[in-house]
Amino acid sequence: MMQNFDLNESILVPYDKSYFEKARRWLQRESVSKWLDMGLGKQKLSDIELHVFLLNHNNKIFLYGPSEDNLVGLMCLNGFTHRMGLGEVWGIRGEAGGSRYLTISAFLRVIATGFFDCNLESISTWVAEPNFLSHKVHERCGFKPTGRLRQAYVLDGRRCDRILYDVTREEFSRAYPNVLSFRKMKSATQEGTEC
Repeated sequence: MMQNFDLNESILVPYDKSYFEKARRWLQRESVSKWLDMGLGKQKLSDIELHVFLLNHNNKIFLYGPSEDNLVGLMCLNGFTHRMGLGEVWGIRGEAGGSRYLTISAFLRVIATGFFDCNLESISTWVAEPNFLSHKVHERCGFKPTGRLRQAYVLDGRRCDRILYDVTREEFSRAYPNVLSFRKMKSATQEGTEC
């Protein structure tokens, strides 16, 4: 895959409680939450529900940005089962900062983390059909459309489809051999997160 940007330009910072207010502010913003399904169709969670979600050991949550002093979004690797090697990924950009490729770089790093640090074989995601920018980001990250769930999302009071995507470890490895996972990025300085 031809690239015209630094695949590893984003830094990933594992979520901890000190980032709760920042994550809450981003996830509660209407321009962000309207694209989310946080479970059972909820687009916004109470503070307690959000704490539980963000600290759930089955979710690998990272904040990302051009530097640790300038974190602009959140990435989540969740729903993975080691036995089957499946996982889901999603992310949001909470505020401006960094290059226009920063979110793509963060997605690539989290996907690499799922495949190479957590030993997943396939990672899936979905995008509400009207979210054109998100479709482009996912396709740029190597995701292939695999189907659609018809009328399975409500956006601004109207029903629309969810477009399903996935990427396999083999496809990702061929397309992006130089993307560093979280553990690989941290290996030179300290031990990375375990899956």
